[in-house]
Amino acid sequence: MIRRDRVLSAAVAVGVLFVVVHALLAAFGSPVLRSLADALSSVVLIVTFGLMLVAARDRRARQGTGRIWLLFALSTALAAGGWAAWSGYAPVADAFFVAAAAVAVSGFLAALHPDHRSGRFWLGFDLVLVAAGAGALGWRLFLHAGLDATIASDRTTAIVYPICGLATVLFLVPMGVFGGRRLPASLTLVGWAHVVAAACGCLTLVAGLSDRVDPADPVLASAYQAPVVFLALGALTAIRSPESDGVHFPVGRDVTMLPSLVAAGAAVIGLVLVDARTTGVQVPLLVAGLVVIGLLTRLALVVRDRTRLADQLAEALAEQQRLAITDALTGLSNRRYFEQSLATEVVRARRNKRPLSLVVLDLDNFKQINDRHGHQAGDAALVQVGTLLQVITRDSDVVARYGGEEFVWLLPDTDEEGAAAMAERLRGTLASHPVALPTGDPLWITGSLGVASAQETIDATVLTASADEAMYRAKSEGRNRVVRATQLQGATDAHGGDGADRAEPRPGRGEPGAVRR
Repeated sequence: MIRRDRVLSAAVAVGVLFVVVHALLAAFGSPVLRSLADALSSVVLIVTFGLMLVAARDRRARQGTGRIWLLFALSTALAAGGWAAWSGYAPVADAFFVAAAAVAVSGFLAALHPDHRSGRFWLGFDLVLVAAGAGALGWRLFLHAGLDATIASDRTTAIVYPICGLATVLFLVPMGVFGGRRLPASLTLVGWAHVVAAACGCLTLVAGLSDRVDPADPVLASAYQAPVVFLALGALTAIRSPESDGVHFPVGRDVTMLPSLVAAGAAVIGLVLVDARTTGVQVPLLVAGLVVIGLLTRLALVVRDRTRLADQLAEALAEQQRLAITDALTGLSNRRYFEQSLATEVVRARRNKRPLSLVVLDLDNFKQINDRHGHQAGDAALVQVGTLLQVITRDSDVVARYGGEEFVWLLPDTDEEGAAAMAERLRGTLASHPVALPTGDPLWITGSLGVASAQETIDATVLTASADEAMYRAKSEGRNRVVRATQLQGATDAHGGDGADRAEPRPGRGEPGAVRR
């Protein structure tokens, strides 16, 4: 997507150039150049904040999801406040940075669309379990050994940053793994921003604990500019892309067991490590921990089996719903679905003031096919006509078997002239392609088609009746032809009446072969 969009491509180039220039300015060590680098960072932060506000406005107008980017904008503003307060009063900067991380997590949480109302709560609960278990294990393995009572307070507060970053990453991992086939590009870029920020926070902490690398190293400071670039690119992508901000998250399925397993495993490992430092590894504690992990694993397997059963039931229900609106013989939509679609398209055509057309097709002399060749031949003819309709119609059209040998074809955004042309194409294709009987012999079959259209005043009953009457006129005029409803109106006007002087009454719907001679 970035390659296709010139603005996004240019933004990527500018972002890379910004990071390189910032690193060069900070690496020379001159106070003036470092001040220039800080000023440049401030400008980029302001631009990023502005882009997020624009994204929030656009998303609110288009999809009603502007609160997501409004939260990201607030997080960016808090981070900017932290950088501004860094040289003056460190505790205030710490508060800003922690608040920025919390608001960012709230933004990702707002982007989730769980399966049920309490889904966000349970997702947050599971992520707290993961953060607690992983945090306890990380503290025991990496941090506790490097801290003592004499450590400086600035190093102690620095621990907060990687913890916040890792908590955000732990929040993002389930979204990336279980949040659908593909996350929106804008949210992915924002997620990478927080991943890079978490890595920078860990590097800063390691540098402070090891006394080998200065936490204020220019290169390390320039690395913090990469997350800002990712944030800006994410906001710009949200502005220029019609993608959805929502992430469907199947909360309540197998994913809810993963945090429990991670948390339990981390807690057990942490207890074993603590016990090993004091009295040595005790077998009962190790066995108890393995039993807990085993029970949780067994529970996960039970949940997985239940989930599979639920999926099978959902598929069966979806199949029943499909069969309820599908003609069993031809595979086309049935009369019920057509009537629902017709009502929907009528409302849409009225609202948008767009034309709506209907084509009614009735196979000629179908009763003779059943009488001469048997009902299996008639069924074969219906199936092949249905296949032909599926091939020749558009994706936006609605094609259905209305009953017997009669088919209906609904054409949105199509006037009568266009619908008549497509109906003529269908008539010619039907007449030039014989139907293969079960015996293998070809059977030539034709159809009579009626076309009706409406644009300003659209009524479903009138539209259906007009197309139906045009179809019967096509039969009365010799079959294998297309008749428009406007042609009937012209004939009525020419006779000076409303059609009441016709020689025969209109045959009933769905009566095979009931045509005027």
